[in-house]
Amino acid sequence: MSFICSSFPNLNSRRRCLNHMSSHVAKAIARYSASALDLSTTSCFLLFQDIRLPPIKTQYPEVERLSVGEPAQSASV
Repeated sequence: MSFICSSFPNLNSRRRCLNHMSSHVAKAIARYSASALDLSTTSCFLLFQDIRLPPIKTQYPEVERLSVGEPAQSASV
C-alpha cells in the first residue's frame, strides 16, 4: 500500500492516497465480514430447524371397498 502511494511527489498527495487506500481496505473488511456473518447465520438457521418426528402409530380411516360386480352403496338400499 505504501509502495503505491510513494510515487506521489508531494506530501499532501501521499496522505490523500494513504487515506483513500485505508478507506478501501476498511470497506472491504466490512463487506466481507457482513457477508461471512450472513453465511453463518443462514447455515445456522438451516441446521437447527425443529422438525417433528413422524407419528409412531398411524390410524387410517376405514374405507369400504367394493368387489367387482357389486352394486354401489346407493344402489344397494
